[in-house]
Amino acid sequence: MPELRLHNTLTGAKDVFTPRDPERVTMYVCGPTVYNYVHIGNARPVVVFDCLYRLLSVLYPEVVYARNITDIDDKIIDAAFQRGTDIAEVSAEFTQKYREDMAALNAFAPTIEPMATEHIDDMITLTERLIAEGHAYEADGHALFAVESMPTYGELSGRKLEDMMAGARVEVADYKRHPGDFVLWKPSTDQEPGWDSPWGRGRPGWHLECSAMIRAHLGEAIDIHGGGRDLIFPHHENERAQSCCAYGDDFVRKSLLFIRVYTTMSLTESSLFECPYCMVSNDLEIDIQNDVGQQQIVDCQICCAPIELIIQDTGWGLEIIAKRDDE
Repeated sequence: MPELRLHNTLTGAKDVFTPRDPERVTMYVCGPTVYNYVHIGNARPVVVFDCLYRLLSVLYPEVVYARNITDIDDKIIDAAFQRGTDIAEVSAEFTQKYREDMAALNAFAPTIEPMATEHIDDMITLTERLIAEGHAYEADGHALFAVESMPTYGELSGRKLEDMMAGARVEVADYKRHPGDFVLWKPSTDQEPGWDSPWGRGRPGWHLECSAMIRAHLGEAIDIHGGGRDLIFPHHENERAQSCCAYGDDFVRKSLLFIRVYTTMSLTESSLFECPYCMVSNDLEIDIQNDVGQQQIVDCQICCAPIELIIQDTGWGLEIIAKRDDE
């Protein structure tokens, strides 16, 4: 069999791909949040991992390709409120539009397409397990992951915990033990969709669903985890933390063996960038098509720190370079 090498974000190198089971390769790719029509940033990972899926299908007898649909999110709630309808209607409409657009790109449908709202019980079970293992806690109606409980937190994205909030000018919620602790479950108001849980009526945080759905459909560990580069932190870092801490050392050893593949997402239509102070993704209204090579100063949406932005043409797409204003 030909040797296949894939970029491994954890090691920072192109590693030889060796599946856990050569008869059955498993790949999970983060899918869209369905609150509006898709943009090119949603489409590019689909095309990239469709190519990989086709290649793997030639090399191995069976490839299970899962790509999720996020159908519960604050953006979906806002879209439903503006339209005077519920999140199910908004999600159903734009999930179908997404499928049609991806089919028009000649991309294969995934083997499995799990929906977040169909796995609420799995997410609650995962959160309960993290609390029982001492990696999460309940506070003020929230369930939060305790980042200090994982010695290797930040390893995937190359960050040190003590540096992540350096220079940040943001008020941290007083119910957090550490500023970097992230939400697993949050309360819902009477006007918002919600589900009953041990922590009250609420809904899951953004990072929880992928860990729960991987476990439900693909098992203890997977061979390939894909997504855009903009998701490495915080989404994939937090997802890895949840999964490793919930299932113990055995899962950690296996998870370090599988290749996590991330594609650099073209920013032709996307204005996502990471704040160099608080390390949180921003999505500002920037005319990146007409501002190539231009320097501008913007304030972080989270910590309000001034950020110097430069948009450069890499030859295959546009990329936003974000630097501290005092550098």
